Amino acid sequence: MPTKLSSASFDFTTAPGRQPQATERDPQGRFNIVVMGDFTGRANRGVVEPLAARELLNVDVDNRERVFAQLGAKLKLTGAGIPEGAVELAFASLDDFHPDKLLGQIPSLAKLVEARRLVLTPSTAEQGRAALQAYLGAAIAAPAEPSGAAAAPVKEADDDTMARLLGGAPPVKKTPTPTSQLDEFIRQAVAPHISAAPGAWQSGVVAAAEMELTSRLNAILHHPDFQSLEAAWRGVDLLVRRIESSEEIGVLVLDVLLAELGVPPSGDPTAAPPEGGTPSEPSALFRLLRDRSPSLLASNFTFGQTADDLRALGKLAEIAATLRAPFIATAAPQLVGCDCFGAHPDPDDWKTKLPADLAEIWEALRSSAHASHVGLAAPRFMMRQPHGKAGDPIETFPFEEMPAEPVHESFLWGHPAVLVAHSAIDALQSGDTTLAEFTGGEFGDLPVHKYMEDGEKAVKPYAEAWLTDRAVDRMLARGVMPIVSVKNQNTVRIYSLRSIAQESVTLSFG
Repeated sequence: MPTKLSSASFDFTTAPGRQPQATERDPQGRFNIVVMGDFTGRANRGVVEPLAARELLNVDVDNRERVFAQLGAKLKLTGAGIPEGAVELAFASLDDFHPDKLLGQIPSLAKLVEARRLVLTPSTAEQGRAALQAYLGAAIAAPAEPSGAAAAPVKEADDDTMARLLGGAPPVKKTPTPTSQLDEFIRQAVAPHISAAPGAWQSGVVAAAEMELTSRLNAILHHPDFQSLEAAWRGVDLLVRRIESSEEIGVLVLDVLLAELGVPPSGDPTAAPPEGGTPSEPSALFRLLRDRSPSLLASNFTFGQTADDLRALGKLAEIAATLRAPFIATAAPQLVGCDCFGAHPDPDDWKTKLPADLAEIWEALRSSAHASHVGLAAPRFMMRQPHGKAGDPIETFPFEEMPAEPVHESFLWGHPAVLVAHSAIDALQSGDTTLAEFTGGEFGDLPVHKYMEDGEKAVKPYAEAWLTDRAVDRMLARGVMPIVSVKNQNTVRIYSLRSIAQESVTLSFG
């Protein structure tokens, strides 16, 4: 259960706002982007600790893999479809998120891959058949010798059909038994391969193995904890690859959970958490950030789902204002009355009201002196092509990550704070050294996923939904920075670099 932050209302109006100044720089004049989030699977493993011993790690294009390995990210995934019900994964590089690497890291899937390979080789086909039978837990008969004359066609029972599809002779008639889900799965998998031609049984068995591999891989790739970790590291990778000079612009990673902002130095989550984060009584997070002179705070956090996360945002807003570094995060769709941008892009459907306690905290935060230093953006953006023939194929077998009608949450969606940081990098490298002219920007060359919908070709929006002008206006009015997909350009646009402030104030840099 997540650590509960302070149950008391946070005072959002205790200090006057600072006048905007030049963007903050470290002593060497470098513009530091701090990316905050869960980079090691802390939430998945239930690791909630004090921040005092934490450090910010400098990441650049040359050391990114070394830093990733140093952090030692780990996940334990459980649930439907996960191989053997639970699997533990370790990550030392971005490549470890790739299906080919996963198939080699998970023993049960590696065995299935090897059995498939054996079946495809005539000299080892029988060995592979036995291995697949052991894995699938269903009888897979060896191919029968061809008979001299064809028998008159008769209607087969399911068991007889199953045996023939997998290359064997029909079994002796017996009292029918209910068909298992696995038998039905294999029967459907091999049905297209019914043939008397040599090798037909191998084709059917290989098809069943590939369907099993696809099911298991997708259970891992689409697990929320796996997606969260992959998106976090792909976001950092995206930023460091954009930077031309790490002496002028730096990326610092802070591995932290939102729940850890309320953990006192004692490490006891039940103790009263520290309030504030001002210079008079600095929090551990404030001290960590202050020592590295951040210019921009980008996070993988989402706000607007609970009262506790909005209280935490209040603390972060005060820290951001004191450091003169804007804080950017993801807005939960509930903040604009939407339950899911992908399912309901039309603002006429945005009728979900915030609970009274959340609405009160949200409006107080938007009216606070620190609100101009906070930007919440939405929707999320697509971070990579789905694996498959039309996108990013893998080598081990013909894997298709997305079905004919893809599920929205199965795509890898990234936090929009990465887009804002990326656009700030572009502005700085284009000569806007104070970001005085920085009001947004575009991000192109995004993944394009095409599919069939109601019999017609469709393109998945690059940022969850095709937002209309009315949707954009509604979001701006409610304090959310819209990320707009541009049709036919595989581009998204940061519509306006707006803070959450009630007065529609531009986000403060400095």
